[in-house]
Amino acid sequence: MRAMTAPSLGRPVLLLTLALLVTRVGAAAAYLGVAWEVWNLTHSALWDTAALVATGGLAGVVPMLTAPLADRLDRRTVMVVSQALSAVTWLLLAAFPTPWGLVLLGVVSVVVESPFFVAVEASVPNLVPDDAALT
Repeated sequence: MRAMTAPSLGRPVLLLTLALLVTRVGAAAAYLGVAWEVWNLTHSALWDTAALVATGGLAGVVPMLTAPLADRLDRRTVMVVSQALSAVTWLLLAAFPTPWGLVLLGVVSVVVESPFFVAVEASVPNLVPDDAALT
């Protein structure tokens, strides 16, 4: 009797993992950067808390609301568009050097980048070959 071996998913899974790692680390650094800049502008714990909740706090809630995008649309397109919109949002932060602007653009960034995380995680089962999938 021949032993079953796991299929090698190789490069596609590696690329998705690297994309997820880079995006998560970048998002976390950006969230901290927003909080740091809000603190430098206001020296207010209330504003700093608002910045952290508006970015890092919402990042745990918003993906549940944007999950249908990854199910209904092409996941690759969702990932690319989400990353592009997120990059534009983070670049716009330089144009709004006020606490309100930073916090609001932080919220917008969380909303536009959350479909990326959902689409990446939902894409992994699509990488398993049909002959290796358990039915």
